[in-house]
Amino acid sequence: MFIILSERLFVKSICKSRFKMKPVVIAALSKDLQVYVRTVQKLDQASLLEINKKLLKMQLEVFEILGKIS
Repeated sequence: MFIILSERLFVKSICKSRFKMKPVVIAALSKDLQVYVRTVQKLDQASLLEINKKLLKMQLEVFEILGKIS
């Protein structure tokens, strides 16, 4: 639920910007993470590392977008 809300806030903030960027990559990465989290049966170290890896990819994409906006 947090990912969906943060994605919506991100989309709203980008839409209000002067660049009108489409967050296609962010949407795809968040959907991938959401699907993975739903399929995880047990939170062990390997699954937590995979979740962390997916979150880092999203953070890098946001960082790149912010760099383009600034």
